[in-house]
Amino acid sequence: MTTNIDEIYKAAYACLKAGKYADSLRMFDDAISMDPANSKGLHSEIWNFQARALLASGRLVEAVEIATKAVSADPRVPEFRATLADSLMANGENQSAKSHYEEALASILPGEPLVAHIEEALGRIG
Repeated sequence: MTTNIDEIYKAAYACLKAGKYADSLRMFDDAISMDPANSKGLHSEIWNFQARALLASGRLVEAVEIATKAVSADPRVPEFRATLADSLMANGENQSAKSHYEEALASILPGEPLVAHIEEALGRIG
């Protein structure tokens, strides 16, 4: 069993990328439990990834809740806002999603890969 938080974080991220969402969520929870004081500064990033896993699993309300925690912890990270916006849009909260997409877009350099994702999402909202 892995006991190093960095190893658990990497394994959880690998599970997320592989579509093993339940495993990913469990491991991210383990990582947070190992560092309750957030001395590694990973909680907001972990919450963002958890929200992605929840969204992919169709657990939309939970995805919004966890993504909100990530944005609240570090509102300057556009990826966190985009995850929250994706979660809100999937949950049918298009106007709130639009607001978060626009805030994320305002803080990204042109040409960043996230720009295309946000512009596409905004186009679907109208």
